[in-house]
Amino acid sequence: MLDSLTLHCKQNRLGLQHAAQKQWAPSQKPGAWAGSVIHVSSEEVHVSVTLECWQKTRDIITWIKGQLEETQGFRFKTLESNRGFLIYTSRTYPAAVPYLKGINLMLDSWWPWRKEDGWILTLKEMRVAIDQLVGANEMGPDAAMLKAPKLVIAVPRLARDVEVLECLFSVL
Repeated sequence: MLDSLTLHCKQNRLGLQHAAQKQWAPSQKPGAWAGSVIHVSSEEVHVSVTLECWQKTRDIITWIKGQLEETQGFRFKTLESNRGFLIYTSRTYPAAVPYLKGINLMLDSWWPWRKEDGWILTLKEMRVAIDQLVGANEMGPDAAMLKAPKLVIAVPRLARDVEVLECLFSVL
């Protein structure tokens, strides 16, 4: 009798790749799968996340709202990590995607050629800025020398986005 690893190696060589979904029988209550929990009945299908994921999402939104009230700004790495989790949650709840834009703009606001609200300059605005730099004999920021700051400041859009996210994720 072949052990499990040898069997999987032989299956891989034959093009039958080992995958978790091939190991369990189909079920209408399979549990969490790629972040989503799906409940199927004869009438409808419901998609949700685990209670832990829901609570962590709410905690992140609460943290962002609390940081907005402080004037120090947001720790870049913490916000970047939290954005990743919110993106993961938004795979299950796509209605949240547009309201992550304020976070994205804030994380990118430190790059050159950005406006105060985090949006990138238009081509016309870039040409004017380049002309001003050339006129002042400056070459502008060297991309290799740029590093993300420790703190980023909130963009104007963020407060409204957080308000909507808080509403979307308010019910348990």
